[in-house]
Amino acid sequence: MNPVNLRVSYRPVRVGWCVRLGNVEDVRRVLRWTHTVWGGRYNPIIPVGAGVDGKKLVSRFRVDALYPAIDDPALKSFADSFPHLRWPEFQRGTEFFEETGTGKESPLLDISHPVSRLHRDYVKGEANPKINATFFVWDTTDPLADVLLAQFGSYPNPTEIGIDCASFVLKQLAGKAIALPLNDSLPADAFRAITPSTITRFELEGHNRFSDRSGFYIGDASSFEDIVNFWNLRASNLGVLFFDPTHEARFKALRNSYVKFLEENGNQLTESTPPVWVWSAKENPGINGKDFGEKGVIIGGTITGFLPPVDFPLMRSKSRSAPASITDDRSRPVVSVQLPDKPTAQDVDYSRQKLVIGIGASSSVWPESDRTLATPNLAELNEFYRREMLLAADDIRVQQDGFGIIDAISTSSVSFFTLHTAQVISEVFKLFGIQAQPSEAGRIAKRVIQQMGGFQ
Repeated sequence: MNPVNLRVSYRPVRVGWCVRLGNVEDVRRVLRWTHTVWGGRYNPIIPVGAGVDGKKLVSRFRVDALYPAIDDPALKSFADSFPHLRWPEFQRGTEFFEETGTGKESPLLDISHPVSRLHRDYVKGEANPKINATFFVWDTTDPLADVLLAQFGSYPNPTEIGIDCASFVLKQLAGKAIALPLNDSLPADAFRAITPSTITRFELEGHNRFSDRSGFYIGDASSFEDIVNFWNLRASNLGVLFFDPTHEARFKALRNSYVKFLEENGNQLTESTPPVWVWSAKENPGINGKDFGEKGVIIGGTITGFLPPVDFPLMRSKSRSAPASITDDRSRPVVSVQLPDKPTAQDVDYSRQKLVIGIGASSSVWPESDRTLATPNLAELNEFYRREMLLAADDIRVQQDGFGIIDAISTSSVSFFTLHTAQVISEVFKLFGIQAQPSEAGRIAKRVIQQMGGFQ
């Protein structure tokens, strides 16, 4: 048995919500769903229809699994066309919220985990809690209703999912509901509020080389394209607010307050660089840059095909070192990792819910030169990795710095086989239509290297 240390992190399963192109009701439904799960802010919306490059969206968004907004043949067919991103436990339920015998439950990490942590650390036993949640409510006829839903978040009706998320959040986080009257100006400090959207982001981090490009998405509050673009832009971990020039009077106070915040906190290379970035589906967003600060704005780029020109980092907890051991099972090295504590609620049985256990490792953590943990970052190889590496977990997802194992949050340890180096190389070539196998000269060179004690 060889003891080693690996890097372990935890993250929510990133869901790609499949919606029918142009169908706003689909968007509203998945936006309410996604605010019930931890990391929901980072789950992109993928329109399915003619003229949309769905394959490109799925690849760039780095989703772990796809879920249709409704039981629609076209959406199901689209999701099923990515077998390497299949739903955990190999099949999707007919309803996102699953029956458990005692009620309904989310199949993924839900917001009870961050809410419980926030309650314990900032609210419990406090006469004047250090934080307070805010639940904005608005009239369904409000022309900004879809923008407000995407920007602040809301929850499904309790009769739909059997869970009253709003009441739970308000109670646990000493919260309050604030009505946004029809046609009134939006609160200037609304961007500071702890909203359903904010809660889904709790203690998740991810590197984005565009992370300092905060600002505004300029669009039409009634446009399917603009609502989806805005949501997907924020799903990349950018601090962006919506602005509709035709409703400037309602957005003005919020805009001015956020601009001031960016001017005071911007991390700019030079003092002359505007701290406000603007995004839009149009080359000319039709605004006066001076209205967004004295220095004007920087155009972040035109969003086409629902794909913002930015990074989409995997959002996760901080990685930690975890002890692991390597043993042989029929000449196949098996790595077993004792998992560190998870950032989840401990007082309720959530054993059905899934998360991603990230494993980061060097390819040379054991002496055998023909075995590896190196997993080339090609999502299409997920099925190969699952077949060759997993012993008992649900599924596996390749990541930039290793791989992630999808498993129940009750899991205390994970075990997996190492990979045969030559087989990994062959699978990569096969993905591109090329058959490859070691040559005789290669086999001889390999034996010589092994006899010499490996590379120096």
